[in-house]
Amino acid sequence: MAAQTEILQESIFIPLNDTDTLHLKRFSQQHQGTPVFLVHGSIENGRIFYSTSGKGFAPYLAQQGFDVFVADLRGRGQSTPAISGKSDFGLTHTLKEDFPAFINKIKELKGDVAQLWGRTPGEAC
Repeated sequence: MAAQTEILQESIFIPLNDTDTLHLKRFSQQHQGTPVFLVHGSIENGRIFYSTSGKGFAPYLAQQGFDVFVADLRGRGQSTPAISGKSDFGLTHTLKEDFPAFINKIKELKGDVAQLWGRTPGEAC
C-alpha cells in the first residue's frame, strides 16, 4: 500500500469591513493542484465538507491532488460576526460581496486559473 501524502490545512480570514470577516479553509498537498471552491447550504457551514479528524469530502479531494477551498459564508462557521436577530446581511451580500471576496482570494493565491466549484446537495439552484 502506498503512503498517503500529508494534507495541509489552513484557515484564511478575509476582512470585508470593520465588523465582518469571512473564513476560507484550505486543504492541499503543498498548495498544488487545480483549485476547487466548495460552498455550504443556507443552514450549514463549511464543516459539512470536513471533520476535525481530517476526514470528509474536502480532505478527500486534496488527497486526489486538488487544492480545496471551503467557504464559511458570512455569519456561519468561523466567519464573523455570527448570525443573530440583529444581523442585517442576507443573500444580496452573499452574492455581491462574499462570493467575489472568496473568488478573488483564491485568484490571489492561485493566479487566474480555472476553478472548479461545488455545493452541498439538496439546495435549490
